[in-house]
Amino acid sequence: MEEILNFWTKELEKQTKDFHKQATQVSQWDQQLIENGNKVFIYIFFIVLLCSHYFFKKKKKKIAALHENVKKVELLQQEIDSNLGYINTQQEELSSLLDQYEKQIKDVFNESNLQQPMQTADTQREKAYGLAESLNSQLDDVNRNLNIMVEEINKMGTTKQSAGDEDDVVGQIVQILNSHLSSLQWIDTHSAKLQNKIQEVSKLHGEVASNVHFH
Repeated sequence: MEEILNFWTKELEKQTKDFHKQATQVSQWDQQLIENGNKVFIYIFFIVLLCSHYFFKKKKKKIAALHENVKKVELLQQEIDSNLGYINTQQEELSSLLDQYEKQIKDVFNESNLQQPMQTADTQREKAYGLAESLNSQLDDVNRNLNIMVEEINKMGTTKQSAGDEDDVVGQIVQILNSHLSSLQWIDTHSAKLQNKIQEVSKLHGEVASNVHFH
């Protein structure tokens, strides 16, 4: 009986030592896993931080470039608005002069002294032609500025990202550009009408002048 108890006691001590040994080893493995896990987490965090910094820096540069292009387009828009306003004023003045010129020519038929009215009509005609030339020059300036604006829009379109804010900015600029183009088309049409009116009045002037010389 004593031998059996001694055997069990020794066997229990052996199993206990083996258990403690395995438990110690498992604890060491667990500690290594924790340390390695922390290292992996720190490494991943560092990689994410670097990527975020890179993309933020790249995004910041593109936003700065977009902002610079927007400023250029805004300046061009102001210049075009100014030109359009000037052109509108010139057209109104030209139209008024043509009306006066046409009236003076028609009044020639009812005047007994024809020389002075014809001189006044000649002066009005020369002024009308001068305004027409100035108007054409202004239209050329507007066309040039619109072409520059189109180039700026195209540059922005090739570099813009998929972000909603940037799309909104470019969309707004495109709307402004379309508005200016519509205004320019209206001005071209109106200018063509004025040019036709100049030709009609000039033709009437020629007929009156021939009639005066004939008499």
